[in-house]
Amino acid sequence: MMIDFRPRLFGLATVLAMIAAPAMAADSPEAVRRIRIAATGLDRATPDIARLGFTARGEGTSADEATAAVSTSMKAITAALGAVREGRYDVTVSDLSMTQVRDKACDNGQSYQPRPRLSTGPCAIIGYVAELQATLRLSPATKAGTMTGVITRAGGLNARVNAFELANPAEARKRAIASALSHAQAEAEAIAKASGVRLGTVLAINNDNDRGGDEITVSANRVSAPPPPPPPPPPIEIDMMPSPITTNAMVTVFYAIAE
Repeated sequence: MMIDFRPRLFGLATVLAMIAAPAMAADSPEAVRRIRIAATGLDRATPDIARLGFTARGEGTSADEATAAVSTSMKAITAALGAVREGRYDVTVSDLSMTQVRDKACDNGQSYQPRPRLSTGPCAIIGYVAELQATLRLSPATKAGTMTGVITRAGGLNARVNAFELANPAEARKRAIASALSHAQAEAEAIAKASGVRLGTVLAINNDNDRGGDEITVSANRVSAPPPPPPPPPPIEIDMMPSPITTNAMVTVFYAIAE
């Protein structure tokens, strides 16, 4: 018995041809008449905010004494900052640590002992050290050096400039995107002219920027200042010129080719 498969093969070929035809038409030069441009824009702006970090320290023979001492130290630093009339600032506290202090005889000549120690004999607790980790957000940023000196004079430890920022990064991003679109327009016009075609309207724009996450503040405890002490000596001015902050923007623009 002989079975003829030709009608079935012909039907399958016909279906494949019908499926392939639209795909070939979509890929033809007549179906897609456009110019694709990927461009980058930059914006360079002088930072107007500085973030400073510092530590307030207090010691005592009891935990309460150490806590009171670190509070007094923090108030003194805040009062010294408040005496500087130039600029705007905000102080936030992010961490408080309380460390037990033992006599050096407890170390037994070793700088690090991983095993726990009983608080008896030479390892009895003889005092406490409390430390507050604080951040100063300051504007204008050019006063960062001066404020670092003020904090240190008032008893703050490890005062340092951590970062410079823009007060309004969204505006910088807008300027960077506008720059990227301008570059894309100029490049598309150059390509169209060199190709002997006329540039048409914009078909689509893709924003290729990677957006970062929102800033999260762990805590923001405003430390109240005590009654003003006698006027301190004027702060030592330290002029700082932070480097401009560069904001990048990338866009992909599709232009139609006019008939």
